[in-house]
Amino acid sequence: MKKRKIILMLDSSRSADRGLIRGIVNYSNLRGEWTFYRLSPLFQRLTFAGQSSNDEIWHKLETLDADGLIGYLPDDEILVEKIRSCGFPAVILPVSSRVEGMINIAQDEKTGSMAAEYLIGLGFKSFGYCGMNFHWNTSRQESFSKVIRSAGFGLSVAPEKATGEILVQWLKTLKFPIAIMACNDERAAELIEACVECKFKIPNQVAIVGVDNDEMICTLTNPPLSSIQMNFETVGFNAAETIDGMLSKREVSDISELCCRPTEIVCRASTDILEIEDIEVANAVNFVRNNARRAITVTDVHKNSLLSLRALQLRFRKVLNRSISQEIHRERIAEMCRQLLNTNFTIQQIGYRMEFDDIKHVSRIFKKETGMTPIEYRRKLGSR
Repeated sequence: MKKRKIILMLDSSRSADRGLIRGIVNYSNLRGEWTFYRLSPLFQRLTFAGQSSNDEIWHKLETLDADGLIGYLPDDEILVEKIRSCGFPAVILPVSSRVEGMINIAQDEKTGSMAAEYLIGLGFKSFGYCGMNFHWNTSRQESFSKVIRSAGFGLSVAPEKATGEILVQWLKTLKFPIAIMACNDERAAELIEACVECKFKIPNQVAIVGVDNDEMICTLTNPPLSSIQMNFETVGFNAAETIDGMLSKREVSDISELCCRPTEIVCRASTDILEIEDIEVANAVNFVRNNARRAITVTDVHKNSLLSLRALQLRFRKVLNRSISQEIHRERIAEMCRQLLNTNFTIQQIGYRMEFDDIKHVSRIFKKETGMTPIEYRRKLGSR
């Protein structure tokens, strides 16, 4: 078999792109070593003026006898048409809009809804969204807004190009306490810096969650940033598999896009708060979250409260718009998701560790909640 030569138009300084690269390399190791060509590092492109990324991309396409490319395709109609017209196999991360005639890497709308449900669950009543002018931002903002507004809350959206003083001015218009989703970790870091400049307290006044779980960014911010982990490694694997199929003339014509999906929220100090004024309800929520691996019941929750069972149930529903039983169910499913993605335990072992009586029954409930069986969830969203 001919060794594949693949151009990677990815930025290895970003955690998301490194995840894609890991998945691509994992696939290439299974199929036989591939040769990869990358764009020049950013510091070189900044040092040597006069050559754009587009020029470098086309130069590599013309001179390297490459077989395919994976990564970002700049908004350059001439470059796009050159690649499209020569039938060059490509899996594209669109910048501002979908690239027709090629396989695009898309964003699952659940990213925004996951952030919204998480922040609502913390007890906030005011919400904001801070995005950027990129194609992948759209689905995140729309799904976040849909869940927030469906729950009856208002939403303030920052101007897409707001940075520095403009971002500061937007923050000053908000009603505190407020929970904000940023479209990615880079944007969230800018938001934290603006909050520090305004002397707004995080998370007491402003709780912030980002996307990508770039540990370098998340741990450099003060306070550390909570973020949504995405299945980039799996998508990278699937992208390489798709390119390989195109080159091997296997049937992939029905594939128009590959989808990046959220796997979990990694909680850090930027959202380490329960904005619930009712102390008994807040204590009940904390008890459920701290005991999600155990087969706890409503009675167990009530034993840790000073209220009567009826009073606790009524106040819980009033504050969070769901029952104690629903909260237990919700947290148990979330914990099972974390176990599936972060451990190598079998489904049966996870069920035993979490004290489930009937793993088959739990699997049916899991599929109803997530749309996938536990095995499918691990296969689609876990690392290869």
